[in-house]
Amino acid sequence: MRGSVVQALLSMIIPVTTLIALASTILYGIGHYMTLDARLKLRMEQIIESRARIAGEPLWKMRYDQVAGIADEMLKLDTVVSATITDDTGAVIAAAIKDDLVADREVSHPISYRNGLIDVRAGTLKISYSRVFLWKQLR
Repeated sequence: MRGSVVQALLSMIIPVTTLIALASTILYGIGHYMTLDARLKLRMEQIIESRARIAGEPLWKMRYDQVAGIADEMLKLDTVVSATITDDTGAVIAAAIKDDLVADREVSHPISYRNGLIDVRAGTLKISYSRVFLWKQLR
């Protein structure tokens, strides 16, 4: 009878312990993914804000080759799938697209031009990015 009690106890403890370990691993993975996702979102917002500041003068002064260079430079980042710069009327001035990734997030930021008494919104910078690389970081 003693062996059967110990055996019954072990047969209950081992599956419960395994389920607890599995659940905690899954919860840790989800939490880690959410942290990486929040960091990526913050990084993309910081990048688009800095690039929008850089694009203000060339866009206002119609130096479209420099504007296109800014859009192309955005694609050097692994996660960025496309970058589009429009003027204040909404016309696309420059666009760059990677064909090998699918975007699942998008962020935009106004482009302003400031010089002396001039302070105008010159256009908008919009980037699409992918979270595919987050899964690779989790492995």
